[in-house]
Amino acid sequence: MECFELILNKDLHQFLLSMNEVDEQMTECPEVEGKWEEIAKAYVLPSRVRTIH
Repeated sequence: MECFELILNKDLHQFLLSMNEVDEQMTECPEVEGKWEEIAKAYVLPSRVRTIH
């Protein structure tokens, strides 16, 4: 599954680059990643949020 996620991430980034929607450099934000579940609950129904452990 991790391999699929990496491939999807790369493909999505390339697509968004071709549309001039993102920068070449992918930034990381571990502070946000660590709070994903908390942030997501503010925008979607909690029953629809799937956590990854």
